[in-house]
Amino acid sequence: MDELPNELEEEIHAEENRMKEAKALLGQPFDKEAEYQQKLLRLQELDVMLSEETAKNNDMLNDEIQRRRDALKILAEDGDYLEAAYAEKALEKLAEGTEWSEETDREIARELFAQGFERKEITSMLMKCSPKMYDVDAAEAIVSSEQKFQRKAAACR
Repeated sequence: MDELPNELEEEIHAEENRMKEAKALLGQPFDKEAEYQQKLLRLQELDVMLSEETAKNNDMLNDEIQRRRDALKILAEDGDYLEAAYAEKALEKLAEGTEWSEETDREIARELFAQGFERKEITSMLMKCSPKMYDVDAAEAIVSSEQKFQRKAAACR
């Protein structure tokens, strides 16, 4: 028990020394402050550039989506039977106000298959008019899976 106060005093003394050292370091400049400030400035520059690029890409994407919506309206009025059927379905989906998705393209492809349109025609329409379809392989994958769905549905009937 007699040793306990001595040990506590030693710990208190050690903590006081660490406190003095920490206070001394507090007043000293950070060794790599200049490098840190330089990298911080570069990070801010990159953030600005990225924000500008993102805004530019969003504007381009919105322009493309609007172009495709305009094309759908024209096709609904002046297109051949397939184009008009696709355009009407697409415009209905857009009018619902829900965000266009891959599932929307799948639903439309499914409906066009049900109306008797061919795989190649539907793929072409997805690429031409879907507000979100920019890749032929993705369009073909959607149409292929929906065609398989149609075949399975027909086999169950």
